[in-house]
Amino acid sequence: MSNLAKENSINVDSFGLRLRSLLLQEDEKAILISNLLNSDQASDVHNINCDGYGRVWHKSILPEDNWGEIVLPYYPASWRLGISLEEASVIQVFQSAGCNYRCWFCFVDYRLLAADIKRAKYFTCESLVKLLKKETFIPRVIRLSGGQPDLTPEWTPWMMKALIEAELDKRTYLWLDDNLSNDYAWTFLQDEDWEFMKNYKNFGRVGCLKGYDPESFHFNTKAPSEHFYRQLEILKRLVKSGLDVYVYLVLTSSNLDQLDEKMERLLDELQNIHPNLPLRVSPLKIKPYSPTVSRMKSSEEIALEKNQYYALKVWKKGLTKRFSSSQLKLPCYQALIQ
Repeated sequence: MSNLAKENSINVDSFGLRLRSLLLQEDEKAILISNLLNSDQASDVHNINCDGYGRVWHKSILPEDNWGEIVLPYYPASWRLGISLEEASVIQVFQSAGCNYRCWFCFVDYRLLAADIKRAKYFTCESLVKLLKKETFIPRVIRLSGGQPDLTPEWTPWMMKALIEAELDKRTYLWLDDNLSNDYAWTFLQDEDWEFMKNYKNFGRVGCLKGYDPESFHFNTKAPSEHFYRQLEILKRLVKSGLDVYVYLVLTSSNLDQLDEKMERLLDELQNIHPNLPLRVSPLKIKPYSPTVSRMKSSEEIALEKNQYYALKVWKKGLTKRFSSSQLKLPCYQALIQ
């Protein structure tokens, strides 16, 4: 990494610990949840619910123009619950109020990522589920998002227990977003938490790779470029944990130099974790949102409007070299990694 890049990098670890101290009330088992009302994000969201602390996301199941399907989370949710893709594409979202990355393309206001109590409220998972049960409609998929939800990894088992108590665990599928920035799940959870999560049937988690190499990772996150390899190491630990793990891949980058070689190296890294893991990767199409418009620089506009499409072609070309056409047609959840 250049000296300038180092100077402009976030100190992910100290920032993450500071955010965790604000996001979590451990004694009360409460998590700081963003209020979406009056946020920049609200102009993109038309289904805010739960008194402003949740939203209903209608995920399109149609292929994206010049992209293809983004199959997560509704494919594994449909499989686990035995429901239609259409039903699984209606998703209840709760957003943790902090993140230790600052991705330029993030659909969330940066002010909702700073653990600001003026724009958020502490909820126990029981109170969050009770708020949801007051709604006239409860989606079949519940997504714990952010921010970076795994700054407070306790949120996942706490939410599972609340859903069981509310008799919603068999009716709903729980989905966790993770930016793969920290190992808090191993630091702060106990063995019994891991065993409980592994035995919770209707659960999946996605790790989002914020680039295909160290340079694109730093460009996208403002985190140190070497943390790209940390993402892969955390992903490896998650796969080996026995949880049902999937991957988003962000393909925006400031340049396309030696892209074929870089993508081949990424595929090597993923297959070193598990030979089938690339089949569980869903390239994430980056789009402009209200909060991103004022942030974007010319290089980021090019990354969004041009570079990611070319990178997608190279990714798909790499897949065809390593997998048969029948393997590539498999639903992502049928690509076994255990």
